[in-house]
Amino acid sequence: MIHDSSTPTIRPMQSADLQAAFAIAAASAEAPQWRPTDYEPYIGADPAAHGSLSRVAIVATQAGGVAGFVAATLRPDPEPPEGSSAPNLCELDSIAVHPAARRKGTASALVSALLAWAASQHATRLTLEVRASNAAALALYRRFGLRIRGRRPGYYTHPEEDALLLDIPVTAVCPMAPFSTEKVLEAGPPRC
Repeated sequence: MIHDSSTPTIRPMQSADLQAAFAIAAASAEAPQWRPTDYEPYIGADPAAHGSLSRVAIVATQAGGVAGFVAATLRPDPEPPEGSSAPNLCELDSIAVHPAARRKGTASALVSALLAWAASQHATRLTLEVRASNAAALALYRRFGLRIRGRRPGYYTHPEEDALLLDIPVTAVCPMAPFSTEKVLEAGPPRC
């Protein structure tokens, strides 16, 4: 169990992290409930590799245990920005944080790490879907500057609910000290 309030350590997910990731996802009703085979393309993926379709899974550890994870896919952008030479987008596929590690900066550290990875892969934007009722996730994403750009009616099941589509342009993300605020930052996190 995670009880440490220290800053999480961020690293690529390993096979040994799968049981913890399953437990965290199971404790997070809003997280996708993936099968073990669903994680295979993300495990052992080289976070520094460049390609037209690559995946990454990142974990946050605290007190020797996995406190949360994020999984994402880099793919060609179907709506590339004008003038982009090799436009890719980064899709956030799944994110979950252990209940004991919530509201302690773990999710923010994971999103920051994902944005940094996306920038290193020359992604032009980060996209994701989120349940319309997931106020905590929406507040997190808004702090990073993500904006709602659409809705998918009935996208989620158990219970049925609309998905909100969010995105943000990806630029180099500046390192910043952890902070907590209930305010929405107008421009998102500092950019280099």
